[in-house]
Amino acid sequence: MESSAAPARLTSLRMRAIRHLQKSHQVRSNIIERGSYSGHRETITEDPAQARQEYIDNMLSSDLALVVKGDGNYSYRFYEALSLGRVPLFIDTDCVLPLDDVIDYDSFIFRVPYSDIHRLGSILREEWNAWQDAEFQSMQRDAREAYQTYLRPDRFLRYAIENLL
Repeated sequence: MESSAAPARLTSLRMRAIRHLQKSHQVRSNIIERGSYSGHRETITEDPAQARQEYIDNMLSSDLALVVKGDGNYSYRFYEALSLGRVPLFIDTDCVLPLDDVIDYDSFIFRVPYSDIHRLGSILREEWNAWQDAEFQSMQRDAREAYQTYLRPDRFLRYAIENLL
């Protein structure tokens, strides 16, 4: 029973964040809503190739990528956002980020504690107004660089072998 309740609870975290963004008059969201969020080829309800391309196009056309942990204590979307040079709008639910003693995540992610999710739109607007274009572009470059240098699977494995073992 616990295993079926956990995904529903985690999906609701993402849905809560989406709803707060959509209700906010302070930000404009670019979220594709679907009846199912499965990307697994056996459970996806759309054409997998088309859904994947829409997902990538949507992320590339957005300034920030909403990131909430998934079934585990991580988010695959986090790595996808970084790989595309997008700034994660990271809803922090005490996720452990890899190599956090090496990577200065707060220089290129926008972290909002889960306890402040009800103020997501206003927090985002305040920070957005404070950013300069050059600063935001630097965050995008730093996100991509962190992925390329440390978090891309082959680089992460090499780093782990060379430094952690």
